[in-house]
Order: sequence, then C-alpha cells, then structure tokens
Amino acid sequence: MCTSWYSTALKSGLCRTLEAFTEKQCRPQNYYFNYEQLLSRWAGSFGQGSVDLAIYDKSEFLEGDLLKDFTYRIDPTLLGQLKPYEQQANQSLSPEGQRLLLGVNCAFPRTQGGAESIRVLCREEIYNLLKGRGRQLDLPTRKSIYESFLESNTKVQETYFPNRKALFPVPDTDVPIDEEFSKNGRRALDRVLQVVRDNGSSLLGSQYVKEAQQLIEDIYLGHAGIPFDWGNVSLFGKGLIKANRHGVMHASLVIRNTSTEPLEFSEKPSCHYSIGWRLMDKAGNQLDKLCGNVQVEKVIPPGTFRLVSVAFRPDIGSDNIEKACFIEFSFIERGKWLNEEHPLNSAWALLV
Repeated sequence: MCTSWYSTALKSGLCRTLEAFTEKQCRPQNYYFNYEQLLSRWAGSFGQGSVDLAIYDKSEFLEGDLLKDFTYRIDPTLLGQLKPYEQQANQSLSPEGQRLLLGVNCAFPRTQGGAESIRVLCREEIYNLLKGRGRQLDLPTRKSIYESFLESNTKVQETYFPNRKALFPVPDTDVPIDEEFSKNGRRALDRVLQVVRDNGSSLLGSQYVKEAQQLIEDIYLGHAGIPFDWGNVSLFGKGLIKANRHGVMHASLVIRNTSTEPLEFSEKPSCHYSIGWRLMDKAGNQLDKLCGNVQVEKVIPPGTFRLVSVAFRPDIGSDNIEKACFIEFSFIERGKWLNEEHPLNSAWALLV
C-alpha cells in the first residue's frame, strides 16, 4: 500500500522520494495504513458483525478472480451474472518514469503559481512512454514496516482471521532497485524539457525555466537530491545587532529542523541554500540595495536545532543606511526568499 499511495501522490505533484514518503506516512499512527484503527471505526459505526473482511491476494480469491470473489460474498446467486469491465491500461509508472515525474514536481511545485498546467503536460509525456511497475521498497525497509505494524495486525488477525497463523507473511524477498536509463526514458526527458521550454518562459520567466530544466535532468539522472521541505524549519535570531568599527555586522541565528531529513548548508557553489539578510526602515519596508545573502557550513540533523553565525557588511555608502531600523533574515533557495511562503523561515533583529 505504501508504494501504491506514493505513486498516487506523485501524480498529484509530490516532491519526495519513496523512502522519505514512506518514513513519514507509512506508520502505525496513520490510520490509513493501520487496519486495527480503521476497522475499529467501521465496527463502531456499523457493528463488528457487519464487517466482512477478506485478504486482497489473488491466491485468496474465488477461482483466482477478484470480481467473482466479491460478487459471491455479496450474494452467491450473482456469481457469473456481472459483466467485467474491459481491463484498463496500466497507469503506473516505471521507476524511471517516477524519477522523471519527481523531477518535474520538484521543479514546478504545487505552491508555484502557473506551474500546474506545465506539470500536466509533462505528466502526459511521461505516461505515454514510461508506464510500468513502480519502484519497490528494499527488504530491510519492508521488514521494518512489517515489525512496526505487527502488534496492530496481530489484533486484526485474532479478531477477524482466527484460523490464519498471521495476517500477512513476513517479507523475505529482496527487490532489486531499477536505476537503468532506457531509450524511452531519454526520449521522455527530451519531450519534458521541450514542454518546459515551450510553455514555461511566458509564465515563469526564462531564468526560472533554465533552472527548472537543470533540476529535472539532475533528479532524473540521480545527480541532485530532492529540494528540502522548508515548512518544517524555523529560524530564530537575537534581538539586537550592531555593526563593528569596520561596518561588519555579526549575527547568531538558531535553525530548528523538525523534519525527518537533515538540512545541509554548505559554502560550496553547488549548494543552493543560503541565509539572506535585508535592512528595513521603521515601517518594515526594505531599503533599496541594502540586502544580500551568506553561505554557511552547517548540518542540522532531523529533530534538532543548531546555532549558526553569519557576518556581512552592508553598503555604508548607501543613502538609505541611516533609515535602517531592523534587519530581517530568511532562508534562500535558488535566489528565492522562502519566508514569503513559510513565515517561520524568517527572523528579525533590531539595529542599534
């Protein structure tokens, strides 16, 4: 179910790897996957005697046929009376197709205005060429998930399937991770990049499109990680900042990471994350040319916070420097100030 739900989420614009999605969603606390909690709700509303369960497995179906099994459970006299629909084409994506769609979703996030139409066009090109069975979780991960649900699944087995030894078998077969690049994959990548070129510039600007194309290709080829989920990060600063005799300002900021992934800043040019600063007047308006960003070297592990020191020198020759009353800090990704979308990504300090 985890991999199936992940496939559905990708279609809706998800920008997360299968592993990150699984770690966050496929937990006993999520009743969508917790059969004990789900069945308790149903039984509480309709009565336990009204809940008729079956294992969804072809080997368990009547004559190996889901439709026959389902109709027989409703009314045995209906067996053979229902005409099956024509089988629909497989709408799942191959691992290669999932990687490419993931790149599109990350380059054109759901929060980006005007991006939905581009994602739809790209998705059509990908589904035309890269249908197939999606990526599967590796054996250690599947075993870990199995163990985490063992208690709740055992209760379901004892209540509804007392004759079964276990609700589900213990995972014991590893599934190779498919990281191959096919001719169809290359063709799909070319078509997606063409869609972005043809439709993105007028909506989002040529620079955005150029960076989006590079991100799509990098994620597809495995050369880049997935953009960080900034909604789970907070930035805090001290109340007062003063420039030293050289005009340099030093600030100590605290970064709190409540996500399930490490947040990595680096001074290397390849790192697209930085900490931005801008001076504001007493009304909270940004002062022209009094802004910039600082690259730092720091890793904030998931569930922790870290102190970060930044130093910068505003243009003291600016006509606006004397109007400065406050300084605002924010995370920046690829030149974009993230506090506009995530207010907790911002911190303020008073200039003295």
